[in-house]
Amino acid sequence: AGTTAAGAVSSTGGSGGGVFLGGTSKMTIGSGSLSNNKARGTTSYGNGAGIYVDTSAELTLAGGSVSTNESIAASQSNGGTALGAGIYTKGTVNVTGNFTVSGNTTNRYGAGIYLKRGTITISSGKTLTVNGKNSAGQYGGGIVVNNDSTNGASITGDGGLTVSGNTATSGGGGIYMDGTTADGVINVKGAVDISSNSTGGSGGGLAIVGSKASFAPTGAVNIKSNTATI
Repeated sequence: AGTTAAGAVSSTGGSGGGVFLGGTSKMTIGSGSLSNNKARGTTSYGNGAGIYVDTSAELTLAGGSVSTNESIAASQSNGGTALGAGIYTKGTVNVTGNFTVSGNTTNRYGAGIYLKRGTITISSGKTLTVNGKNSAGQYGGGIVVNNDSTNGASITGDGGLTVSGNTATSGGGGIYMDGTTADGVINVKGAVDISSNSTGGSGGGLAIVGSKASFAPTGAVNIKSNTATI
Protein backbone atom coordinates (compact mmCIF):
# COMPACT_ATOMS: atom_id res chain seq x y z
CA ALA A 1 0.00 0.00 0.00
CA GLY A 2 1.19 3.50 -0.76
CA THR A 3 1.27 6.32 1.72
CA THR A 4 1.20 10.04 0.97
CA ALA A 5 1.05 12.65 3.71
CA ALA A 6 1.38 16.39 3.83
CA GLY A 7 0.53 18.65 6.72
CA ALA A 8 1.79 20.91 9.46
CA VAL A 9 1.94 21.16 13.21
CA SER A 10 2.51 24.62 14.64
CA SER A 11 2.29 25.13 18.39
CA THR A 12 4.36 25.89 21.47
CA GLY A 13 5.77 22.39 21.00
CA GLY A 14 5.02 20.74 17.65
CA SER A 15 5.90 17.11 16.79
CA GLY A 16 5.02 14.99 13.79
CA GLY A 17 3.97 17.40 11.08
CA GLY A 18 3.11 14.53 8.72
CA VAL A 19 2.67 11.57 11.07
CA PHE A 20 2.85 11.14 14.85
CA LEU A 21 3.13 7.54 16.12
CA GLY A 22 2.38 7.41 19.83
CA GLY A 23 1.68 4.70 22.39
CA THR A 24 2.05 1.21 20.90
CA SER A 25 0.90 2.25 17.43
CA LYS A 26 2.35 0.71 14.26
CA MET A 27 2.64 2.00 10.72
CA THR A 28 3.99 0.57 7.45
CA ILE A 29 5.02 2.66 4.45
CA GLY A 30 5.05 0.46 1.37
CA SER A 31 5.57 3.13 -1.30
CA GLY A 32 4.79 6.75 -1.94
CA SER A 33 6.10 9.66 0.09
CA LEU A 34 5.77 11.84 3.15
CA SER A 35 6.76 15.26 1.92
CA ASN A 36 6.46 19.01 2.47
CA ASN A 37 5.42 18.66 6.10
CA LYS A 38 6.40 21.12 8.82
CA ALA A 39 6.84 20.90 12.59
CA ARG A 40 7.17 24.31 14.21
CA GLY A 41 7.63 25.11 17.85
CA THR A 42 6.74 28.71 18.56
CA THR A 43 8.38 28.71 22.00
CA SER A 44 10.08 25.33 22.34
CA TYR A 45 10.49 22.33 20.03
CA GLY A 46 9.58 21.23 16.51
CA ASN A 47 10.55 17.57 16.14
CA GLY A 48 9.86 15.03 13.40
CA ALA A 49 8.32 17.12 10.66
CA GLY A 50 7.90 14.05 8.46
CA ILE A 51 7.40 11.28 11.04
CA TYR A 52 7.68 11.22 14.83
CA VAL A 53 8.02 7.71 16.37
CA ASP A 54 7.48 7.64 20.12
CA THR A 55 9.10 5.25 22.60
CA SER A 56 6.81 2.20 22.24
CA ALA A 57 5.71 2.79 18.63
CA GLU A 58 6.93 0.89 15.57
CA LEU A 59 7.51 2.10 12.01
CA THR A 60 8.19 -0.21 9.07
CA LEU A 61 9.72 1.27 5.91
CA ALA A 62 9.12 -1.16 3.05
CA GLY A 63 9.62 1.38 0.27
CA GLY A 64 9.14 5.00 -0.68
CA SER A 65 10.61 8.18 0.75
CA VAL A 66 10.47 10.96 3.32
CA SER A 67 11.49 14.22 1.68
CA THR A 68 11.49 18.03 1.84
CA ASN A 69 10.15 18.26 5.38
CA GLU A 70 11.09 21.11 7.73
CA SER A 71 11.57 21.23 11.52
CA ILE A 72 11.88 24.71 12.96
CA ALA A 73 12.20 25.71 16.61
CA ALA A 74 12.15 28.93 18.55
CA SER A 75 15.40 30.45 19.72
CA GLN A 76 17.58 27.91 21.49
CA SER A 77 17.98 30.43 24.29
CA ASN A 78 14.30 29.74 25.03
CA GLY A 79 14.90 25.99 25.20
CA GLY A 80 13.98 25.39 21.58
CA THR A 81 15.04 22.29 19.67
CA ALA A 82 14.26 21.07 16.17
CA LEU A 83 15.25 17.43 15.74
CA GLY A 84 14.80 14.99 12.88
CA ALA A 85 13.12 16.92 10.11
CA GLY A 86 12.62 13.73 8.11
CA ILE A 87 12.26 11.15 10.89
CA TYR A 88 12.55 11.59 14.65
CA THR A 89 12.47 8.30 16.54
CA LYS A 90 12.69 7.04 20.10
CA GLY A 91 11.04 3.74 19.19
CA THR A 92 11.52 0.94 16.66
CA VAL A 93 12.10 1.43 12.94
CA ASN A 94 12.35 -1.57 10.59
CA VAL A 95 13.72 -0.96 7.10
CA THR A 96 12.43 -3.92 5.06
CA GLY A 97 12.74 -2.32 1.62
CA ASN A 98 14.95 0.27 -0.04
CA PHE A 99 14.00 3.64 1.45
CA THR A 100 15.17 7.22 0.87
CA VAL A 101 15.30 10.23 3.20
CA SER A 102 16.15 13.38 1.24
CA GLY A 103 15.96 17.15 1.10
CA ASN A 104 14.83 17.71 4.70
CA THR A 105 15.89 20.78 6.70
CA THR A 106 16.15 21.78 10.34
CA ASN A 107 17.67 24.77 12.09
CA ARG A 108 19.07 22.46 14.77
CA TYR A 109 20.02 18.72 14.65
CA GLY A 110 19.53 15.68 12.42
CA ALA A 111 17.94 16.97 9.23
CA GLY A 112 17.39 13.53 7.74
CA ILE A 113 17.02 11.26 10.79
CA TYR A 114 17.36 11.90 14.51
CA LEU A 115 17.65 8.63 16.46
CA LYS A 116 17.16 9.54 20.11
CA ARG A 117 16.93 5.99 21.47
CA GLY A 118 15.82 2.56 20.28
CA THR A 119 16.82 0.94 17.00
CA ILE A 120 16.76 1.26 13.26
CA THR A 121 17.17 -2.24 11.77
CA ILE A 122 17.96 -2.61 8.05
CA SER A 123 17.06 -5.94 6.44
CA SER A 124 19.46 -7.99 4.35
CA GLY A 125 19.81 -6.81 0.77
CA LYS A 126 18.10 -3.48 1.50
CA THR A 127 19.59 0.00 1.79
CA LEU A 128 18.59 3.01 3.82
CA THR A 129 19.64 6.05 1.77
CA VAL A 130 19.93 9.47 3.40
CA ASN A 131 20.91 11.93 0.70
CA GLY A 132 19.87 14.80 -1.50
CA LYS A 133 20.81 17.85 0.54
CA ASN A 134 19.40 17.17 3.96
CA SER A 135 20.57 20.29 5.82
CA ALA A 136 21.03 20.91 9.55
CA GLY A 137 21.63 24.31 11.12
CA GLN A 138 23.87 22.70 13.72
CA TYR A 139 24.83 18.99 13.83
CA GLY A 140 24.07 15.92 11.73
CA GLY A 141 23.04 16.86 8.22
CA GLY A 142 22.10 13.30 7.36
CA ILE A 143 21.76 11.38 10.64
CA VAL A 144 22.18 11.97 14.36
CA VAL A 145 22.62 8.87 16.56
CA ASN A 146 22.13 10.04 20.12
CA ASN A 147 20.75 8.69 23.43
CA ASP A 148 18.55 9.85 26.30
CA SER A 149 21.21 9.55 29.03
CA THR A 150 20.22 6.00 30.07
CA ASN A 151 18.94 4.29 26.90
CA GLY A 152 21.16 3.73 23.90
CA ALA A 153 20.47 4.10 20.18
CA SER A 154 21.62 1.91 17.30
CA ILE A 155 21.47 1.46 13.54
CA THR A 156 21.92 -2.24 12.94
CA GLY A 157 20.89 -5.19 10.77
CA ASP A 158 22.16 -7.07 7.72
CA GLY A 159 21.47 -4.32 5.17
CA GLY A 160 23.40 -1.28 3.99
CA LEU A 161 23.53 2.45 4.65
CA THR A 162 24.22 5.30 2.21
CA VAL A 163 24.68 8.86 3.50
CA SER A 164 25.64 11.39 0.83
CA GLY A 165 25.28 15.01 -0.19
CA ASN A 166 24.17 16.31 3.21
CA THR A 167 25.28 19.43 5.08
CA ALA A 168 25.54 20.61 8.69
CA THR A 169 26.75 23.97 9.91
CA SER A 170 28.53 22.91 13.12
CA GLY A 171 29.62 19.28 12.68
CA GLY A 172 28.85 15.83 11.28
CA GLY A 173 27.86 16.76 7.76
CA GLY A 174 26.84 13.18 7.04
CA ILE A 175 26.50 11.52 10.46
CA TYR A 176 26.88 12.83 14.00
CA MET A 177 27.20 10.16 16.73
CA ASP A 178 27.00 11.05 20.43
CA GLY A 179 27.92 8.37 22.96
CA THR A 180 28.64 10.69 25.85
CA THR A 181 26.20 9.18 28.37
CA ALA A 182 24.83 5.99 26.73
CA ASP A 183 25.56 3.79 23.73
CA GLY A 184 25.32 5.26 20.24
CA VAL A 185 26.05 2.51 17.72
CA ILE A 186 26.19 1.86 13.98
CA ASN A 187 27.05 -1.78 13.25
CA VAL A 188 25.24 -2.77 10.06
CA LYS A 189 26.58 -5.78 8.15
CA GLY A 190 25.96 -4.42 4.66
CA ALA A 191 27.95 -1.86 2.70
CA VAL A 192 28.24 1.67 4.12
CA ASP A 193 28.85 4.67 1.86
CA ILE A 194 29.46 8.11 3.39
CA SER A 195 30.33 10.55 0.63
CA SER A 196 30.13 14.16 -0.55
CA ASN A 197 28.85 15.51 2.75
CA SER A 198 30.06 18.81 4.20
CA THR A 199 30.18 20.87 7.38
CA GLY A 200 31.47 24.19 8.62
CA GLY A 201 32.73 22.39 11.75
CA SER A 202 34.33 19.01 12.39
CA GLY A 203 33.64 15.72 10.62
CA GLY A 204 32.53 16.36 7.07
CA GLY A 205 31.43 12.77 6.63
CA LEU A 206 31.30 11.43 10.19
CA ALA A 207 31.74 12.95 13.64
CA ILE A 208 31.96 10.65 16.68
CA VAL A 209 31.76 12.06 20.22
CA GLY A 210 31.94 10.24 23.55
CA SER A 211 33.44 6.97 24.78
CA LYS A 212 30.18 5.04 24.31
CA ALA A 213 29.83 5.82 20.62
CA SER A 214 30.77 2.96 18.28
CA PHE A 215 30.99 3.00 14.50
CA ALA A 216 31.62 -0.67 13.67
CA PRO A 217 30.08 -1.84 10.37
CA THR A 218 31.29 -5.28 9.29
CA GLY A 219 30.76 -4.85 5.56
CA ALA A 220 32.61 -2.66 3.08
CA VAL A 221 32.94 0.97 4.22
CA ASN A 222 33.47 3.80 1.75
CA ILE A 223 34.10 7.29 3.21
CA LYS A 224 35.16 9.72 0.50
CA SER A 225 34.86 13.25 -0.90
CA ASN A 226 33.56 14.79 2.33
CA THR A 227 34.51 18.32 3.40
CA ALA A 228 35.06 20.02 6.75
CA THR A 229 35.77 23.75 6.63
CA ILE A 230 36.47 25.75 9.77
